[in-house]
Amino acid sequence: MAYGFTSLQHLPIDEWISKQKGGHLQYLTIQGLALAWFTMTLSFMMDVLPPSSILRSVKRTLLMVSLPLAIVVSAVYWSLLLLFPSLILQRKLESEPSSSSQVPEIIRIPLNIDLALHAVPALTLLV
Repeated sequence: MAYGFTSLQHLPIDEWISKQKGGHLQYLTIQGLALAWFTMTLSFMMDVLPPSSILRSVKRTLLMVSLPLAIVVSAVYWSLLLLFPSLILQRKLESEPSSSSQVPEIIRIPLNIDLALHAVPALTLLV
């Protein structure tokens, strides 16, 4: 999960996203990724540290929020990507306007980053 987030800075669209208000945090995917990562970290702490009822209740509360969010993000993203990719993927930004009839190509995220962002959070929380 952390790999997917840190790899975002190497994508061609990162400069444009970083300049916008909120940067990457404006996307529900990144918010869900952060919640899933925090939930998994807390689960790991519960495995390592002695049992605590406070940690258990915080983990359950986080899981009740992060699991549905991760599943919704995964389901919506993958269904849109497979059926209507133009609705979810951005086209290359051109520096100057043109009257060309060519449609700019869609910017695709590499599959390993795509899986780390949109599939791994839901799968790890389900397990």
